[in-house]
Amino acid sequence: MDYSSVNVEQAVLQFYQNPSLQSDVHIWLTGAQISPAAWTFCWELMEATKSVEVQFYGASCLHVKIVRFWHEISPEQFEPLKSKLLEAIVQFSSGPKVILTRLCVGLSALILQLLPDDWPNAIQNLITTFQNEGFASLSTVTRCQTLLEILTVLPEEFFSTNLSHLRRTILRQELTKGLEHVVPLLQSLLTEQSPLEVYQTALRAFARWVDFGLPIDRAETVIRFVFQALHNPQLFDIAVDSLVSVFAHPEAYRLVVESNMEKFKVGAGKGRRL
Repeated sequence: MDYSSVNVEQAVLQFYQNPSLQSDVHIWLTGAQISPAAWTFCWELMEATKSVEVQFYGASCLHVKIVRFWHEISPEQFEPLKSKLLEAIVQFSSGPKVILTRLCVGLSALILQLLPDDWPNAIQNLITTFQNEGFASLSTVTRCQTLLEILTVLPEEFFSTNLSHLRRTILRQELTKGLEHVVPLLQSLLTEQSPLEVYQTALRAFARWVDFGLPIDRAETVIRFVFQALHNPQLFDIAVDSLVSVFAHPEAYRLVVESNMEKFKVGAGKGRRL
């Protein structure tokens, strides 16, 4: 089967333009997506001259390959793949949004494959990369938005991906350690000085990372900002969702309860001595 980028592009366009052939074309495109050739043609389909439909298929192919066919590439290809994916994310940082999000999902899948041995401290490294290195062509707001988009979809990818129990445990530990860097970042962005769109995206990211069991006392400052967002009609719904995620998660208040129980025991002990 000739899965060249030209043939795949024509098939994608035919899928959207000819409903009577969609079933057959879908089967063919599925075969293309899982073929080894997809590692190559996915990038060609994401060129700036391609239609959004073709670009989206290319980005989706890349995600499928990373999640399901990781065994097809060698360790020597890990770093070039990471660099190329980051470059593509920068390329689409100004849109179309649907392509940017799909690429961020792909990067999230890559992080889950590389942690912890092949990309140690991935979360910290990612934040540093967007804050201090390269990307000079992007505005500060665009860099913030792009980084926050990655941080928003990363927890979603972790919780939706099929993983073995051991692998999920290892990744959860690594991502939980990432909270040490994610929370201060969100705290720095959830301020009155931040543009509305940055504040909104930061709230969404915060709600996703709470799923890892963030103790309330550890994120007290961020939670205070979230409460303040309730006064803004444009932020209200997102703020409510974030607070529900915080207070509905059992791990969020476990350490606070344990701390108060210790205080209660101390107080009770003093009472007995009296």
